[in-house]
Amino acid sequence: MVIMDKERFALRLSVAGAVFMTFLGVEFAILTRSEAILLDGLFNLITFVMSLLTLKVAALINRGKA
Repeated sequence: MVIMDKERFALRLSVAGAVFMTFLGVEFAILTRSEAILLDGLFNLITFVMSLLTLKVAALINRGKA
């Protein structure tokens, strides 16, 4: 059980970091009017979505073990 809690914490931390970097990247892109920074922010948005999917898959796998 402890390993699953650590895994869930790590995935949630990844989601939080991706959200933070997405907002930070998009905000800096707006402030600097830089398309390159906007692209980086959008890549972080993709990372956020993938992290959410990974969190959901991990929950489904853990539910199957119980």
